Amino acid sequence: MIAKIDHSFNQNNTVTGRYFFGDSTQQFPLALNATGGELPGFDTVTPTRVQLVSLSYVRVFSSTKLNELRYGWNRFAEGFFSQDQSFDPSTIGLCNVFNG
Repeated sequence: MIAKIDHSFNQNNTVTGRYFFGDSTQQFPLALNATGGELPGFDTVTPTRVQLVSLSYVRVFSSTKLNELRYGWNRFAEGFFSQDQSFDPSTIGLCNVFNG
């Protein structure tokens, strides 16, 4: 999604703004070798979220002088999770540790 604002108050004052939002989830095989894995349920899941904001104010003082104020903010969040992260090995008898 992209939202844009461009506004001229008069010929000497202009404001522009942009907002970008992206959200996706990708899934790819577990790479134990060069060709990737073939086992179902062992993929890697990567949720990704991107947000960008930019604001700009331009003030024209004369034909040779102007001033521009800019603000920008970026956010990139990405995780790498195994598809079987909720699997508990002890449910099938693995990793039994004696606590006694």
